[in-house]
Amino acid sequence: MSREAFCVAADCRATSGGVERQEEVDAWCLDHAERHPGHDRFRRVVTEYRLIGEARTDRGTSVN
Repeated sequence: MSREAFCVAADCRATSGGVERQEEVDAWCLDHAERHPGHDRFRRVVTEYRLIGEARTDRGTSVN
């Protein structure tokens, strides 16, 4: 699973980059907001990947 934050201030394209721990994203948001007044809103994205293995049935009800 990957977590990432994006600053949504006008004309700012800063991102935390993908990390595993939410605490790292939160720390990045706080640091960015402190260094850039007015940059106090962030979009957070959590990406989870699912691998469908050989055990998959014809109806797709079994997932490895």
